[in-house]
Amino acid sequence: MKKRFLLFGILCVFGGLFVSAQQLPNVGFENWKAAAEMTDAYGKNNTAVVKRQRPGVEPQGWNGSSVNQNVGIGGDVKQTLVTKDAGFSGSCVKLQNKFVGMFGIGDEAPGYITLGTPWVYAETNTKVCDGGTYGGVSFTNTPDALSVQLKRTDANAESSTVIAYLWNGNFNSKIGKLNAANIDESNVERAILNKSNAGTITGNGKLVASVDKEIAHTEFSTGAWKKVEFPFNYVEGAGEPTMMNIIVCAGNYWQRTSLLKETTLFVDDLQLIYYSKLKSLSVGGVPVPNFKEDVYHYDMAMDLPTVDKVQFEVLGRSAIGSVSTDEKSGTISITVTNVGADKDGLNEHTYILQFNKPIIKREGAKYDGTLDITLNGNNVHLDNQSVYIEFAPDGTSCTFSLYDFSLDGSNIIGDIVIENVAITTTEINGRPKRNFAGEKKGLVLSNGAIVADVTLNGIEDFYSGHLEMNIPVLWKMDPADPNSVINIGVLFNGGIDSTSGIENLLPSNVMAYGINGALVINGFEGMARVYSMDGRLVKTAWVSTEAQLDLMEGLYIVRLGNKAVKVVVR
Repeated sequence: MKKRFLLFGILCVFGGLFVSAQQLPNVGFENWKAAAEMTDAYGKNNTAVVKRQRPGVEPQGWNGSSVNQNVGIGGDVKQTLVTKDAGFSGSCVKLQNKFVGMFGIGDEAPGYITLGTPWVYAETNTKVCDGGTYGGVSFTNTPDALSVQLKRTDANAESSTVIAYLWNGNFNSKIGKLNAANIDESNVERAILNKSNAGTITGNGKLVASVDKEIAHTEFSTGAWKKVEFPFNYVEGAGEPTMMNIIVCAGNYWQRTSLLKETTLFVDDLQLIYYSKLKSLSVGGVPVPNFKEDVYHYDMAMDLPTVDKVQFEVLGRSAIGSVSTDEKSGTISITVTNVGADKDGLNEHTYILQFNKPIIKREGAKYDGTLDITLNGNNVHLDNQSVYIEFAPDGTSCTFSLYDFSLDGSNIIGDIVIENVAITTTEINGRPKRNFAGEKKGLVLSNGAIVADVTLNGIEDFYSGHLEMNIPVLWKMDPADPNSVINIGVLFNGGIDSTSGIENLLPSNVMAYGINGALVINGFEGMARVYSMDGRLVKTAWVSTEAQLDLMEGLYIVRLGNKAVKVVVR
């Protein structure tokens, strides 16, 4: 169920920066108390509160307006105004105005729920009866809106009411008999919201933000659920909140003389919203064309700018935006994160600007081969494919790059670049092997239309130079739904690039390979000559059975007798 910004500069990881936001209790009204709680009840000439248990049940975390009042000679009058009912999903709260009285003497009482404490003043002279709410719950976040599912089933021409407010400090005023209130109370709703019937208000309280909305009966289709969102109106300079209260009333909460019998409101999914989207986005002072808060990908007909040229404004009051750039893909990403969920259930949204893709120097050792791609049960075999591996100086890690990746050989969707790939060396059946393992989370392809997690596992035979890389791509179609993924199988088979016509076959008992910055020769006795790829003699040595020659990293031609082989030394 369910205008501030900060430029972080160039970042690679955005997760884990925020704590969880405060949310309303029991958002979907699925949990209910065994019995209702107490109302503050006052009668004629009372100056001290009498606590009286309300009839019926109430949702956990909330108080209701159901009535249990002593009217003197007539005894107690009880009326249940808050009940449990079938909701938009699961259960909900049913609020209903009802007549409260005895012997025909009484009036309509409002059905409402609140985070505060209800109070009632009642006597036989109904013209001086009154009631309301004071207090609330501790709260220190700054939500942007209140969202709720509502339904009306009555035909009364009466508005329903949704009220929410955040404050700090204390508001002191009086409650009790209408127009003659004489009971001191703190943080009464009418005092915090400065209503005309609040009386004299003292204290250091400040209203931080509020929602005070009447919803006309004409806004409802009888019997149909209606999702409504109410933005908070913040008072600039009021400081941060320390308290909050919410009131949802079946009828007109502020005009009790206008309450109509059996006005009925169903309430479900009452929750706070924290916006995590952009309000505006510009590059170099020029607004991004056709920018919309719910559109996350834009093609920019210009070269990649520096991140300081990107200006934006976040929608959420407590949202934070960060910017990162990817020179290889020619993209700039703006990620907006908030402490709680937006109306789509996510607390993070990323906007991607695709600029003219720069020409990138393809670094590292080049391996030529084939790609086999599996998608939705279909297999595609692509010849003349290349990958690049840029090895770290110590040989324990590398950067793997598959440029211009395509699912069909013609429509390029982007580059697969995985950094910090771990390398280990092993020996299988007497032949040295190099093992690769790495991953890339949140890889952006197809100008942002595809966001995927990529893993890499591979093995290279030092002797033959053969490389096999398994590179599965997990495409997350809906980041909010972990089950909505497409698996794309990608398998590379190939070997080190060569432009030479030198024969690569040595006798079966002879091996020559590079490992750990050295050329290793096994099974050969005689003069070994090592040449650079441009034909320069680099080293000569007489070798016997097993030899190890120290060489600089690179690709070499090794001549052993009348045979030659290409060897990569790293």
